[in-house]
Amino acid sequence: MQTGVITADNFSQILRPISQRRQSGELVITSGDDVTKILFDKGKIVEVTKNESTNYEVLLEKLTLAGIMQYEDVEAPQSYEQTCEVFLKTASIKPEEVAREKFQLAVKELIYEQLYSFKPHTGALYSFEMKGIEVETDMLPSIPVNQYLLELPDVEEILTRSSAFEAEPPFEIVQLVPEKKDDIRDFYAEQIGAVLLSGESMIIDDLKLRSLLSDYHFWRGFFQLTDAEILIQAAEEDEGDEETSVQTEYMEDQDAGEPHPEHVSDAEPDQVDTEDVLSFLENAIDESFDAEPIHDSEGEDVTLTQAKEALAESDNQQVEGEETRKSSPSTSSAQNRAPSGMNRTLLHSAAIPHIVNFLILAAVLVCFFVYWQPFFVYMGRA
Repeated sequence: MQTGVITADNFSQILRPISQRRQSGELVITSGDDVTKILFDKGKIVEVTKNESTNYEVLLEKLTLAGIMQYEDVEAPQSYEQTCEVFLKTASIKPEEVAREKFQLAVKELIYEQLYSFKPHTGALYSFEMKGIEVETDMLPSIPVNQYLLELPDVEEILTRSSAFEAEPPFEIVQLVPEKKDDIRDFYAEQIGAVLLSGESMIIDDLKLRSLLSDYHFWRGFFQLTDAEILIQAAEEDEGDEETSVQTEYMEDQDAGEPHPEHVSDAEPDQVDTEDVLSFLENAIDESFDAEPIHDSEGEDVTLTQAKEALAESDNQQVEGEETRKSSPSTSSAQNRAPSGMNRTLLHSAAIPHIVNFLILAAVLVCFFVYWQPFFVYMGRA
């Protein structure tokens, strides 16, 4: 077993031999009450845990906060595979293959988060024990030591920038520019863009939770998108948006069968009683002529003389109406059309006797032309 004290310069010297010799084992770093364990498999970092805890319950809590599963009070899982089974039971992501890929991403990003948040303090004690370990290779990441050491300066720079951003955020709600989504090349930027592909705007904190990324990977992808103006500040709602939202609420009320009280006047025409409307129009027309209402019920008829008198009276009122409309252009179109409709009704009533006489004469002529030969033959025999 290798043991020692961490100094300002020897941390990388502790990790590199493990990587170069492709060793498997457990590196334990103790600083006060904090204990960090880093597992190596064939020289690569595969898991990081802190203070004798496992990542299983932390992982379930993270997935629940992301809104893609419902956390259940179940027996604590003992492996990542068991944790994945718990996740798949209530996952909102379908199909199962896609949900499993999302779970694997969450596992890897949780371990990255534990690794990048670890800062070896000068004076901390360490011990490395070589031993065989069982690794769920399909779930866990495989992080090369050189990659981790090379990324440490960038991690510090990105997290410093993110701290300044969170202290005085220039904006809090963002949205993706759809026309530029094909310009995304970075994997972690793609994960952020995938959350916003629907075109909706989102609070940055919610975006971070739903992306499932570690702090470093999230802010790296976030700043790449904002620097390229692919991710921009969401536009604020104006009055037009408020009006649209009111209309949307009204339509939802209509779908539910409950008209919105502020829009009762906008109800569909089919909801109005047609007979009531016709009755109202007829009475309005009759009142405009100062005449008795004309009914179409059985037993009540309009004689030809009454029709002619009504026709003459309506013509006089129509002339007066024309003069009134010239002086008062605000007269409604319904009143302008009313006299012409009455004239048509009365003209049709007055023409009925003439039509009947014409039909009788036509019938006599047709009978004459059809039966004239048999008629004369019969008369000759007589």
